[in-house]
Amino acid sequence: MDAVSVLIFVLAAVVVVRWVAGRTGLPAAALLPLVGIGYAVLSGPNVTLDPHLILTFVLPPLLYSAALDSSMLAIRRDGARTARGRRRPGRCA
Repeated sequence: MDAVSVLIFVLAAVVVVRWVAGRTGLPAAALLPLVGIGYAVLSGPNVTLDPHLILTFVLPPLLYSAALDSSMLAIRRDGARTARGRRRPGRCA
């Protein structure tokens, strides 16, 4: 499989995942790893990627998407709970 066909396959998978995420309400960032696991389990051509490419081009959009879907109120609430738990060691929050 050449690079162009792999790129087309990956782009098609991303479009399908985004469509499924929109229809089901699940976050696309949670569905993409499931698609990756499914591809790893199926027999097919192995695609070897440089880890720096993943850290540069794949991880930032996933983190950005998760940041847009997060709530600042929930982050503050959870951060306050964590801070309270650190002041009183030995107690569960």
